Amino acid sequence: MARDMVIRISEGVRRQFTQERFIAAEYDRAYSLTSMILFFFSASTVGWLWEVFLHIFIDGAIINRGTTWGPWLPIYGVGGVMTLVLLKRFADKPLHVFVFAYVGSGILEYTTGWALEQFRGVKYWDYSESLFNINGRVCLEVLALFAVGACAILYIAAPVMDDLFRKIPRTGKIVLCVVLITLFTVDLVFSAIYPKMGPGITMDVSETTRWIF
Repeated sequence: MARDMVIRISEGVRRQFTQERFIAAEYDRAYSLTSMILFFFSASTVGWLWEVFLHIFIDGAIINRGTTWGPWLPIYGVGGVMTLVLLKRFADKPLHVFVFAYVGSGILEYTTGWALEQFRGVKYWDYSESLFNINGRVCLEVLALFAVGACAILYIAAPVMDDLFRKIPRTGKIVLCVVLITLFTVDLVFSAIYPKMGPGITMDVSETTRWIF
C-alpha cells in the first residue's frame, strides 16, 4: 500500500517535471536563421492582413496598406524578430517582456515614422486624434496593443510557427527564404523608385504633425 502510494507520488512528480520542461521548451528555444527569416515574412504578412481588414471594417474599402507594394508590412516583421532576439532572455518574467516590448515598440514605430516623413515627406499613419500621442507617430493605446502582441509572439505564435517551419525539409526552407528575400528586395527597390502613396495610405505631414497629451 505504502509502496503503491510512493510510486504514484513519484509518477506525479515526474509528470509535473516533464510538463514544466515542455512548457519551458515552448518558448525557451534557439531559433534557426531560416526560421527567423520565415517568421519575419509571416509577421509582416499577418500585419498587412490586419491593417487591410481593419480598413475594410472602418472605411469599407480594400486598401493596400504599407510602404511597399507587396503583401507585407516590414515594421511588423522587424518588431516580431526583435521580440525573439532581444526579449527571449526575459521570457521567465512576463511583466518585463511587456514593459520592454512597450518601450521598444514605441522607439521602433516613432523612428520609422520619422524616417518616412523625412525621406518621403508624408505620413503613413497618424495618431494625432488619440490621447497621449507624440507627433502623431505613437500613442498610448496602440503601443499597449503592440506590447500584448509581442507577448503573444514570444509565448505562443513563434514556438508554434517554428514547429511548423521545422517540418519543412532544409533544402526547401533555404529555397523559400531565398525566393522571399529576392522578391522583398525587388519590392524595396521598386517602392523606393515609385513610392506607394494616396488616399488611405499617406497624408500630408504639415497637416498632421502636433503633440497631444
